[in-house]
Amino acid sequence: MGIIFFETSICTTMSIIVVSLTCTLSAIFSRKKCTLHNFFNSFFNLYFMRMIKGFLFVLFGLFVFVTLLSLFIPSKVMTVKAVIINAGQDKILSQIADLKNWKNWHPVFKNDSAAVFSNPSSGINAYAEWVTANKKNKLQITEETPQKISALLKRPGEKDVENTISIIPIKDVTGLQVEWRVLTKLKWYPWEKFAGIFTDQITGPGYEAALNSLKDYLEQSH
Repeated sequence: MGIIFFETSICTTMSIIVVSLTCTLSAIFSRKKCTLHNFFNSFFNLYFMRMIKGFLFVLFGLFVFVTLLSLFIPSKVMTVKAVIINAGQDKILSQIADLKNWKNWHPVFKNDSAAVFSNPSSGINAYAEWVTANKKNKLQITEETPQKISALLKRPGEKDVENTISIIPIKDVTGLQVEWRVLTKLKWYPWEKFAGIFTDQITGPGYEAALNSLKDYLEQSH
C-alpha cells in the first residue's frame, strides 16, 4: 500500500514537472518568436526609411545641380530670320506697318477670320488680337520708322516677346532684305531655361514661313 502511494506521488510530481517545463518552453519560444518578428520588422522599416531618405537626398541634389547649371544659360533668346524681297521699300513697309494688311501674307491672320484689329491698325499702340489654343494673343506696335516696326506679343502668364521687322538695303543685291528679330525673355525656372535652348527650332520655322509668304505676296503683286 505504501509502495503504491509512493509511486502515485512520483507520477503526479513528474506530470507537474513536465507540464511546467512544457509551459515554460512554450512561453520562451513564443517570446523568442515575438522578439524575432519585432527585430525583422524594425530592420525592414529602418532599411525602407533609409532608402526613402536617400532617394529624396539624391532628388534634391539633382534639382540643385540643374538649377545651378541653368544659371549659365542666357535668360534671353534671339531668333533671327531674313528674306530678300524684290519690291520697293514703301510697298514692303505698307504691308508690315499696317497690321490689317498682315491678313494678306501672315499665315496666322490668313487662316483666322476672327482676328480683331484696332482702328487705326497702324502707328504706335495699334494692335491685333486673336486666340490660339484657348489663349488670347495681342500684338501691339511700340515703334515705327521708315525702316522698321517694333511690336510686343503679349500672352497671359508669359513674358512679352519683342518683335522687330526691319527693311535693310544689301549692297550689290537686287531687292531689299526683310529681317525679323524676335527676343524671348525666359523666366528663371530651370525647365524654362532648358526649353529656351530649342526656341529657335520651335518658333523659327513659323517666322520663316511668314517672311516667305510676304515675299510671295509682294513679288506676285509687284
